[in-house]
Amino acid sequence: MNRQSEKGMVSIIVVMFTSLLLVIISVGFVRLMSQEETQASDNNLSQSAYDSAVSGVEDAKRVITACANGSTASAACTAILAQRCDTVQKAGIAASTTDTRVTIRSNGAPADSTQGQAYTCVKIESTTDDVKHTLEEGVSKVIPLKTTNDTDHIMVQWTLKSDETPAIANPNDTNPNHLPQHDAWGADAPAMLRVQIVAPEKPDGSMEQVDYDSSQVMTALLRPTSVRGSSAMINTISLQATRAAGSQTNVTVSPSPVLCSAARFNANQYACAAVLTIPNGRQLKAGSRMAFMRVTSLYTRTQLRVSFEDASGNATAQFDGVQPLVDSTGRAGDVYRRVLSRVSPDGAFTFPEYAVDTTGSLCKDFSVSDTAAISGVCDPRPKK
Repeated sequence: MNRQSEKGMVSIIVVMFTSLLLVIISVGFVRLMSQEETQASDNNLSQSAYDSAVSGVEDAKRVITACANGSTASAACTAILAQRCDTVQKAGIAASTTDTRVTIRSNGAPADSTQGQAYTCVKIESTTDDVKHTLEEGVSKVIPLKTTNDTDHIMVQWTLKSDETPAIANPNDTNPNHLPQHDAWGADAPAMLRVQIVAPEKPDGSMEQVDYDSSQVMTALLRPTSVRGSSAMINTISLQATRAAGSQTNVTVSPSPVLCSAARFNANQYACAAVLTIPNGRQLKAGSRMAFMRVTSLYTRTQLRVSFEDASGNATAQFDGVQPLVDSTGRAGDVYRRVLSRVSPDGAFTFPEYAVDTTGSLCKDFSVSDTAAISGVCDPRPKK
């Protein structure tokens, strides 16, 4: 037997298997690198497509503003009502009216119709079932009550489960007629809402300055009193007319108790709800631009939903142009992204909440004396 020949065969086999292993490892690395490169490219295209869709939302805001500032027969309003993908083009905001897409590019850069960024479809729904906002503590939000139909019911819902509001609990003080200090309210208790509504009485829905010192201004204090495990009934509250501070017939508004539901909260629904009914003869008129709601969140921040529904959940009207819904589709290469966005064109409603704002205590001292030395008694330390 030739032992030397057998040793040579073993060496050849070892070299073959080693080479095969190296080939497999190399192919694996190449495939892994190719997958990573493809994934990075897809992520980049996806982000670019999303950015294109957001650009469509921004141009949609310009269309909404143009419609609000012009007549109902303007090109912008006509384009919104048409509910077509070329809303921005037909409104004359960007591109040509014959273009099927709006290309996104930097100033001076040539348009790339194949692999460039563009938004291909933008639709605007001006009538919506509700209006949603996040209310910061102590900061008011003014909501125009422009409706599609006459109505006298307004449903207010608040306190939605989120990362910032993971739990809900009863207020520490459940007396409906008592408003405790801020620290005594409870960390997980739902917010209390102050709601003020201006509803014109005139048939044409107009108002003058003197009308704000009248019964056309109504106020409600929605105070959560308890959180029940089951779905609590939705409270119905009749709005009470109030008058301005200078009136001789001011009305004291008492807090209205509201029962909240832990079951609705845990089902990702609004825990607290109340239906506000407007007195006879002062119902909201369809299309009126002078009806407003001012909502302030007290004790804590909260999520708010306002709709025109009764206690049974039956819708009586829709919001008209108050918080339009924009549906925008963006493209980058062969990747598409779709964005649904609520737009609130209410930037004109900026007003101070109070005359003085301070992060500490405010000390006011006023003295009248015929002596040169006056010893102040003002103590700026907060009172417990």
